[in-house]
Amino acid sequence: MVDHGMQFLNPQFAREAAGYYGPNSGISLVLRNRQARPMRIGVVGLGTGEIAAFAKPGDVLRYYEINPDVIRYSQGSGAYFTYLGNCQGKVELAAGDARLSLEHEAERGQ
Repeated sequence: MVDHGMQFLNPQFAREAAGYYGPNSGISLVLRNRQARPMRIGVVGLGTGEIAAFAKPGDVLRYYEINPDVIRYSQGSGAYFTYLGNCQGKVELAAGDARLSLEHEAERGQ
């Protein structure tokens, strides 16, 4: 099993990506070193919520999540994970099956 969702409990480090998406991961290297900004990133599954740690002002992250419990754990004042709330960019959330959401967005030209 791969554990995608983890976050430091210490507030000093809570905005840093941890675990699978930590500082030496491929996604970390790409996003930290990308010169072209702003970025618009689509992400399937909030298990990858810590990708929000790499966003800068002006960036947009659109998360697709099918599980309402995971959504509840990831946003609002009672969130278990705070990456979305701490994100420096704009976070969009599409609830439901990502395959269907992406298909409908493509049909609408989004």
